[in-house]
Amino acid sequence: MESILETKAITILEFLAGLRGALSVTFEEGTWAAWLYDLLKPHVANPTPQPKPSLGERLAQYTFHCSLRVLLS
Repeated sequence: MESILETKAITILEFLAGLRGALSVTFEEGTWAAWLYDLLKPHVANPTPQPKPSLGERLAQYTFHCSLRVLLS
């Protein structure tokens, strides 16, 4: 599952509270990574920051998502 959430602690924690099972979360390294890691650590099994993707990788992901959206529509 991929979700985009407002960058507020309460919003993120309420979202996680609605999920069941062991949670693993992956997020991009960046300005908010340390804050997000500290927020998530008590609530998920494995909070993992990942290197920010290159422009080429982001374009490929966007193209894939657009293609998938078309196929599912």
